Amino acid sequence: MEILINKNILIVVYFIFTAILIYKFKFKLYSFLTLFISYTFITYFLGYIIFEYYPELSTLIPLPKNRNHGYFNENYYHYSFFIFLIGYIFFSIPFFIFKNNKFNLNKIKIDLNLRKIKIINLFIIFILMNFFSFAIRKNFNVGVPTGIPNNKIAEYVWYTFDYLTIILLIYVIYNGLLSKSLFHNFLSFISPFIYGITVSILGWKSGFIWAFIITLHIMTVLKYFYNENVRFIKTKICVFFLVTVLLMPSIFIMSNDLRSDKNFLMKMNLNIIVNKINYYFDKPINAENIIYIFNRITGISPLFITVAYEDVNSENNVSFFSNLFQRGTYQPETYFGCDLLKIHAACPPPTTTFAPTSWSIFYIYNGIYGVMIGFFILGVISSLLEYLFLHSNNKSIIITIYTATFSISFPAMIFEGTIAFYFKRHLLSLLLAFIIFLLFLLLINKLKKLKSAY
Repeated sequence: MEILINKNILIVVYFIFTAILIYKFKFKLYSFLTLFISYTFITYFLGYIIFEYYPELSTLIPLPKNRNHGYFNENYYHYSFFIFLIGYIFFSIPFFIFKNNKFNLNKIKIDLNLRKIKIINLFIIFILMNFFSFAIRKNFNVGVPTGIPNNKIAEYVWYTFDYLTIILLIYVIYNGLLSKSLFHNFLSFISPFIYGITVSILGWKSGFIWAFIITLHIMTVLKYFYNENVRFIKTKICVFFLVTVLLMPSIFIMSNDLRSDKNFLMKMNLNIIVNKINYYFDKPINAENIIYIFNRITGISPLFITVAYEDVNSENNVSFFSNLFQRGTYQPETYFGCDLLKIHAACPPPTTTFAPTSWSIFYIYNGIYGVMIGFFILGVISSLLEYLFLHSNNKSIIITIYTATFSISFPAMIFEGTIAFYFKRHLLSLLLAFIIFLLFLLLINKLKKLKSAY
């Protein structure tokens, strides 16, 4: 780990490669790559610059201070940014591969038209799925920050319910924004808030972030692919964006308090919810709140810790394949909190967790080679889905899996420390939900054809 890395060279390489990406791919807002560039600029590059001069601002995870540790890397700070750059470059490589190779997708035709189904029906089904998902989470402590799941079946079923809800959410927004009906526009407008607020009540901040990213992604897709209606759509996009941006910080901060307010969760009713919302709207957003949000979204602090304290010359007891195929194995987030941060509460059985990000996870798994392989695979998945979407004859179907993956991949990449967990439960549940959704569409089309035959 004793590698001398020059800060100025690292920054120059970062900007040159970013400029090449923007020049080649034109910074299209609907693209995985654009979100990746933008997100990592805020969460990694700015963190790299700010924490060097103001290390005390890293409040959630204090940066290493003791440089007498046996295998502490003296250049951990700049070497961490070097590790970030490796992942940044390897994630981008598959996009160049798919851009330079034209695959024939004309044979892949999806003869389904979701827009034949009334939006009000989709909205009703969305409300039902959202209710079932919320009920499972609340009653069985599944997918919530506090408590331990008390039913294994519910623990797995919830993910499918939640992704069915997200798929329906995507289409209510998508079709509602395309519609010229004000009522459909209204349904489209309130849907992400319904999903985001219900999960925020349980103290889960990422849920509203998912709804926010889904909304932004659909709006950018409509802007790029429905140019004939662009003037009509622009007004709705502006209203949607402004209201969402104004409400999101309040709900984000509110949910942080709700996760520890067990009295609220146990005695939840309409009056208590209204009082909580009024309290947070009246509460000013101060510098402490802003610093907290920046620390929560920045991914480079955990990477500093991982690079500083992980001994690449010795094997740890964390295995990607064990995490992927076996239950009850030692997780990277446990290793990060217990073995690297030396926090007793994070050791088995953990009462708290400190989730590292994807860069940290892959580095824990197999050092710099883990970062290369891991981000290349993530890049292949992302670029393949984007290629399928761009060349599909029916974007109204492919946008389901495309936007859903778009919304979950980056919170997972930036916030979460359980990559294998995401592969096992989130991606598999998303695929299952997508298959169920396609079967539902096939059934509807079949019934329509039978009805027209008579």
